[in-house]
Amino acid sequence: MKIIKVSLFAILVLLSITVRGQNQTLLVLDKNTGEPIPYVYVCVESLDKKVKSNNISDINGKVQVNIDKRSQIAISSVGYTTLIDTVSPDNNFKFYLVQSPLGLSEVVVTAQFTPQRIDKSIYKVNVISALQIEEKVAQNLQELLSTELNIRSTQDNILGSGLSIQGLSGENVKILIDGVPVIGRQNGIIDMSQINLSNVDHVEIVEGPMSVIYGSNALAGAINLITKENSNSSLIGRLNTYYETVGVYNADVNVSVRKNKNVFSLNGGRNFFGGFSLDTSRRSLLWKPREQYNAGASYQLNNQNLKLRLEGNLFSEELRSPGDLSPDFNYEKAFDEYHFTRRYEVKSDGKWQRSKENGSFNYLVAYSSYQKIKRTYIKDLVDLTKLLSADPDAHDTAAIDAVLLRGYYSSKPRQKINYQAGYDINMEMGTGKRMNGDKSIYDYAAFLSMRYDPLSNLSIQPGLRAIYNTRYNAPLVWSLNMKWDPVNRLQLRASAGQGFRSPSLKELYLDFRDSNHNVLGNDDLKSEKSFNFNSSATYLLEFVKSAITFDAKTYYNRIKNKIDLLFDPIDPTGARYMNIPGNNFVTKGASVDIQYRLHPRFTLNMGVNLNGKSKLDDLSEFTWSDSFVSNFNYKNLKYKFNLSLYYKYTGIYKDYRGEFDLNNQLGSIKEEYMKDYSMMDLTLSRPFFKNSVNIATGVKNLFDVTSVYSLGGGSSIHGSDSSTGSSVGWGRTFFFKVSYLFNKY
Repeated sequence: MKIIKVSLFAILVLLSITVRGQNQTLLVLDKNTGEPIPYVYVCVESLDKKVKSNNISDINGKVQVNIDKRSQIAISSVGYTTLIDTVSPDNNFKFYLVQSPLGLSEVVVTAQFTPQRIDKSIYKVNVISALQIEEKVAQNLQELLSTELNIRSTQDNILGSGLSIQGLSGENVKILIDGVPVIGRQNGIIDMSQINLSNVDHVEIVEGPMSVIYGSNALAGAINLITKENSNSSLIGRLNTYYETVGVYNADVNVSVRKNKNVFSLNGGRNFFGGFSLDTSRRSLLWKPREQYNAGASYQLNNQNLKLRLEGNLFSEELRSPGDLSPDFNYEKAFDEYHFTRRYEVKSDGKWQRSKENGSFNYLVAYSSYQKIKRTYIKDLVDLTKLLSADPDAHDTAAIDAVLLRGYYSSKPRQKINYQAGYDINMEMGTGKRMNGDKSIYDYAAFLSMRYDPLSNLSIQPGLRAIYNTRYNAPLVWSLNMKWDPVNRLQLRASAGQGFRSPSLKELYLDFRDSNHNVLGNDDLKSEKSFNFNSSATYLLEFVKSAITFDAKTYYNRIKNKIDLLFDPIDPTGARYMNIPGNNFVTKGASVDIQYRLHPRFTLNMGVNLNGKSKLDDLSEFTWSDSFVSNFNYKNLKYKFNLSLYYKYTGIYKDYRGEFDLNNQLGSIKEEYMKDYSMMDLTLSRPFFKNSVNIATGVKNLFDVTSVYSLGGGSSIHGSDSSTGSSVGWGRTFFFKVSYLFNKY
């Protein structure tokens, strides 16, 4: 009997050891959505420090761990607050991570049926997170995008900074803030230096045709800035101060209060730049002084079934262009130009959903107003008085108002067939003497998009947009998107689509004549129609503590009746908007990006892009330009500092400048040229006082680049101060930023 008892005891011990030695399946979920979080880092260490393991979960948030004694577990993922807990072998191995208020949960909203995890999106979306914005110490959208692959910045020292995506720029790039288009283009561009980032949570960039979802101005893609939301704190306040040695002084504040289901938020700031020029002997400055003010207020209701937001924003800028002393006044007086920009916006958006298992209805109503005011004064440098010029052509006021009404219904999520159907109404009204009175264009559209998942790893999404334009006959715009995951950690995407863009009010009606300009619109312009194709492949290679992501893209864009600004070969101030003959204009190219992550200490990414643009009158002839980016980020966990390095090489740029003949048609074509250059920024930051204070310092434009040799000075090379130089930067500067965060839960 004793032998039997000993044997049974031995068997029970062995069984216990066997059970405890088996691997347990750990599941990590998002606390807000309940969805699994892929590729989570899990570290398990026994309390006696004798056993330690590092693991990475799969795409379904699952990971195999071996816990046979009481241990400490740390679970971390980008965009979530790290979870540290103590577990025993008999615990329930299901953990929920909370989205970090300082990070991005890798959920995107741009062009999605419902907010989706970025790896589930059928579109290839590039996300610049709040953490990346903070690490780069970017003050505006131009600075943030300056080192992005496949985005090229342009600079005009009066009109501001613009950008191009996939070789398409100006009117073909849609810039939105929370889904509302930013209005007020000058020469086709939105001045990105006017778009402040103090209240921006993250930026979503979608390359390729987006006309089915967003209509006109989205042939090349969309850039959507998502503002901050208070989802966790009863009171949160942010204060930022920034100084740069070139003469930049910025300050902004954000305050948000949550009470039950209600959130009230206020934000405001001032940005000041004193102007800069390499030639200090002249009164005129190459980089014009500017002063900006921005303010906003919002109310948000977060109910169980209803999410509602009311918001108002305003922006004001004064840009001064001091002139040189005039010989007409015995060099005692000068003409000073003042350019005032005003933007106002009032909007309401909301979402109603009966339950998480039902479809949802979303709406967006927005009114936007834009004013551009020019005033010219005669400044007396003897008694320092100024007098408004009596020349009526020295002054101008132009105004644009826009109304957006948008609504759509999205079907029940996570079904084999999902759909989204909606309407989109855009009304644009303009007035001013340079547009010969009051003008308007209205655009009414209905769109339908369906997502079909025939297999668990395959999604197909066709879309249609029917448009009624009050001036142009619009085609039925279509798109087709596909996403396929043939093997684990490999994602293939492809998209094809048609685009439509009606000419803007300025392209149609502009009449800009003064001593320096003779630029005319064209009432006979045809609308642009485009075909676009994009493809991408993303592969994730994982190791125990690190991962490498490979990302490759190709694209092809063809535009019929492309609208361009052609120049007068006789009058150097003359130009006119015209359709490029020959039916088509083509851009094509490819990019490769590689990112290495040693979580959480080290990130390095490198990317190269090659872009080709067709000649204006010959589709078989292309000019090619290349670029290379490399970004490095290092976090020191012991001393808690962060070091970031951003480098971008912009290759030789060639383009074509068209000139019109006596019949107002495309005549001679001249080649434009801009030399290659490199830019590098370095930032160093560290938190203090339990992460409530963050101090950042560094160097911008390490290579001290100011102007780059160029030849041509046409429409696509901005900011030339002479026939041989284009402004790209104001040289090497040092900056210092202090941020304070108060957070009460």
